[in-house]
Amino acid sequence: MNKQEFVENLHVNKIDGVKVKKIEDLYKCNISEEVKQIVSNCDETIFFDDDDSRVLSFREIMDAEEDLHVEFIKKKMIPLFDCLDNDFVVYKTDTHMWMKFNIVDEIDYDEADSLEEIMKI
Repeated sequence: MNKQEFVENLHVNKIDGVKVKKIEDLYKCNISEEVKQIVSNCDETIFFDDDDSRVLSFREIMDAEEDLHVEFIKKKMIPLFDCLDNDFVVYKTDTHMWMKFNIVDEIDYDEADSLEEIMKI
């Protein structure tokens, strides 16, 4: 599956209320429908065919602060995609925007209104 297919098929995914509640409770926020669909359907890591990026698994999203050593909750970010080179696509819970975030330098860049835009589809 490539990135475009993944994004285009998000709307057909069922939403898992239990997973959504766990994410919203952990990250102390309400998440968008797109994010609900992503976290509901990422039991395993999903690798994209068109590049080396991937969707984080549900467990990786839940354990992101510990595993990546970043205070995502304090920064009001949910990491969802690993884009390599320590860059992640994150969802900003306070602005409901998408952006890229480098976990080593702790800088964000490429803010976008939509998942399609940030993934450059």
